[in-house]
Order: sequence, then C-alpha cells, then structure tokens
Amino acid sequence: MSKKSCFLIFVMCTALCYMGAVRAYEFYQKKKEQYIEKQLNDGDQFTFQKQPVSFADHLPPRVPLPVEYSAPPQDIFLEDQPLSEQDQNKQAQETISSIIDDFRNEEVLQAFNEQLSEFSQGKVKSLDDLSDPNLAQIIKTNPEIQQVVSRHMENPDFAKLITEIFSNPQFQQSVQQLQGNSHAPLPAKQNP
Repeated sequence: MSKKSCFLIFVMCTALCYMGAVRAYEFYQKKKEQYIEKQLNDGDQFTFQKQPVSFADHLPPRVPLPVEYSAPPQDIFLEDQPLSEQDQNKQAQETISSIIDDFRNEEVLQAFNEQLSEFSQGKVKSLDDLSDPNLAQIIKTNPEIQQVVSRHMENPDFAKLITEIFSNPQFQQSVQQLQGNSHAPLPAKQNP
C-alpha cells in the first residue's frame, strides 16, 4: 500500500473513533440524567426533588361571619362660657400691659411715663393708662397730656416705639374692647 492510502485509512479510522466516542458520551449523559431524575422522584409521583407536592384545596376558604356596623363615636367639644364684660375688660387690660412690658426698659418710654404722671398729677401714670375708657374725660381735665404726647412724638425713637406698639393687632383689639367700638385707637403720627 502506498503511503497515501495508509494515511487515508488512518484518517478514516480516527474519524470513526471520534464519532463513536461522541455517541458513547451522549448515551452516558442520557443515562445519567435518567438516573438523577429517578433519584429525585424516588418513584413517587407526588414528590418533586424529594419534597412532597400538595395540591391546593378545592374548597374556598372560610368567610368570617358578618360584623354589625357601629358608627365611630363622635367627638364632643365643650366650649367655655363666653367671658363677661368685666372679664373681657380685665383680659384686655392684661394684654395691653403685657405688650407694653416688652418696651418698658426703653429710655424714651420711661421719660414719657414720668412726664405723663407729672402733668396729670398721678391720674395717668403710664402709657397703659391711656387705654382707659374715661380717656376723653381725663384729657379734658388735663389738656397737658396732649402736649406731652405731641412733644414726645417729635422724637423719632419714641414715634417708632409707639408705632410698633399701636400696630400690634392684639393691642388694637384690646384698646377697642376697653374704650368701646366708638373709640378706636388713633394711629401714631409719623414724621416724614
């Protein structure tokens, strides 16, 4: 035989051996998978990977008995009795004093209070007293009070302080309560 024909026979034998090996490996894999599947099922058709398979119940779940509806309790708010006129006046006076207390240490207010007390012979001791319901009568008997107010309003620091106090809505409401609706507090005069 020639070298060429020997080489061709060798190649054919090698190819046949390779194909046989591939077929043998495929057969082995198939048998291995069948064995593993048989081991997992263990011959019991109601197991999967050696875990029991449970089927869902065909009966619907039990429904609890109906519960009677009861409306939620309503919140009841009790209101305080409205304040009497005297209590409202007392509360308004306390509010005014509280607001003015924030500015009591100001020098311009202290000087104003001193002059106010001096010119009114002690009837009007401080700015708090100017919210009195009898203010109109006090000013008639002591016209000097108006002069003291106008003189101090020329001081820009005092004018700013009075504007700040009089612009407070609670102060305005309290003065209106004490002097009645007909005597609303006058706005402070601003210097341009």
